[in-house]
Amino acid sequence: MRPEDIIAQAMPGTWSAESRMLMVGDVFPDIWADSTVGGIEFHDWARGHYTIFFNHASAYSDVAEADMVALAQAQADFSAHGTRLMGLCQSDSLTERMWLDALEERAGVEIAIPVLSDEDGRIAEICGIDTQTRRSRMPKAKTFVIGPDLRILAVSAYAAAVRRSPQELLRMLAAMRAAGADA
Repeated sequence: MRPEDIIAQAMPGTWSAESRMLMVGDVFPDIWADSTVGGIEFHDWARGHYTIFFNHASAYSDVAEADMVALAQAQADFSAHGTRLMGLCQSDSLTERMWLDALEERAGVEIAIPVLSDEDGRIAEICGIDTQTRRSRMPKAKTFVIGPDLRILAVSAYAAAVRRSPQELLRMLAAMRAAGADA
C-alpha cells in the first residue's frame, strides 16, 4: 500500500497528498504505534480526554529533555484539566524507554508520558510534522491540543530548539474550556 493510501485511510475525507497539514477543527488521525508503554491506538487512548500531542526530533537532546521534565513536573496540573500527554519521536520505543528511565533518574521526576515510536516517519508525515523541510535543514516541532471529541483545538509549530511551555499549554486549555471551544 502506498503511503498516500495509508494516510487517506487514517483520515478519510480530510487528508490529501496536496494538503499534508492538519488544521484546527480537523479530527486528529487514528494512528497506531508502538510506544514506551506498549502498543497504542490513538483514538481509543485519547477519546473523552483533552490531549496534548507533541513531537521531539530525538531523544537525548537538551530541548527534548527539558520539555519532558517540565511536562512531567506539570502532570498533576494537566490531569486536573482532564488532559493526557503523548509524545512522538523518530526512534524506537526501547531507545525512548531507556532515555526516559535515565532522565527520570537524573531529574528526580516520574515521567508517565507515553512516547510513540515513529522510526520510519510515517506518523510525522500523517501529522504534517516536518522534521526537516526542503527549504530548511532546521528540525521542526509541533504541538497539537486535541479535544475530547478528537478534534484539533490548537496547533503550534516552531523550531525544535524552542522549548514548550507547560504554563502556556495549561492557559490555552483553560481558555478553550471556558470558551466552550470543544463543544
